[in-house]
Amino acid sequence: MRTGIKDVARLAGVSIGTVSHVLNHPQLVSPETAERVREAMRQLGYVRNEPARQLALRGRSELIAVVLPTITDPFFLDVVHGAQQAAALHGLEVMVTSSEHDVQREHRQLEALEQRRVRGVLLSPAVDASLEGVRALQERGTPLVLVGPVFGEHPLCSVSIDERSGGRQVGAHLAAAGHRRVVFAGAPLSAHHVHERCAGLVETLPGADVRAVDVSGWQPGGGLPAIRELLDAPARRRPTAIACANDLIALEALAECAQRGLAVPQQVAVVGYDDMPFTRSAAVSLSTVSQPQQEMGRCATELLLREDGDGDGAGHEHERVVLQPTVVARRTSDRVLPARRAAVPARDCVGG
Repeated sequence: MRTGIKDVARLAGVSIGTVSHVLNHPQLVSPETAERVREAMRQLGYVRNEPARQLALRGRSELIAVVLPTITDPFFLDVVHGAQQAAALHGLEVMVTSSEHDVQREHRQLEALEQRRVRGVLLSPAVDASLEGVRALQERGTPLVLVGPVFGEHPLCSVSIDERSGGRQVGAHLAAAGHRRVVFAGAPLSAHHVHERCAGLVETLPGADVRAVDVSGWQPGGGLPAIRELLDAPARRRPTAIACANDLIALEALAECAQRGLAVPQQVAVVGYDDMPFTRSAAVSLSTVSQPQQEMGRCATELLLREDGDGDGAGHEHERVVLQPTVVARRTSDRVLPARRAAVPARDCVGG
């Protein structure tokens, strides 16, 4: 059974009010009485229920919740880090939970967080259109900011990254190197952010043969069966570059090239997305797209606290912040191909 202030008061021989004063206003209690109360706390192993205290004082806890679709994606680690940095400046703590891409689980988590009276929620939706349970939460007064891929109209603050710009930068980088047969590997292609990256790539590779391949179901270390046939094709039909929707897929693409003895970047260039730390220290440093994840977490937290500070939200104006990614060219794509005569029309980014 949890020890309470009644137990402390009984052992110290004082009133409950005196114990409360020791905890919250020690200047109102004599040093001798305060020490007797603290000794009783030590003997009983009493620990203050800080969340309950904050609820009593302010009506909300000092917690900001971050609800993610997964906690295994390295991208979100930096988002959480940025949120923690911003929260710490305001004396707040951050808790993290994961929906595992399950909309119903996400809704249950949001309800539980509302019951805990968290200060606010940073949400990266479980799927592209899982905002049904969010509006009710917001209407009942819990501030919420969307973080990550955001599209369509919604009455919420949000912080996202210009995914199409990232794709355009990759396409421009590959076009400048002379690539005309390019594979885009994504999972799934129907996901909004993946589709946008592919669309941007196609825009900046006019006249090129761009094949979009869905690699859903791939597992780290399991390779990319969906692109093996393309890599096994004769040199005149084999892709000269593989643009990947994230860095982990890019590592699998590099492994597929190595298994076939294809030199990177001399025969096949590979570009990832996310700029995870391992991309710089690999044996062949990976070209990729850097995203401002920490800035995303910091900015989303500041928007959340701004909304919370507007009281009932009647005068609050929701903001959509869009951050810019940056292509980082490294060794896996640093070779310019010889000039080529033939060009084939680019394929739509949702096709194979």
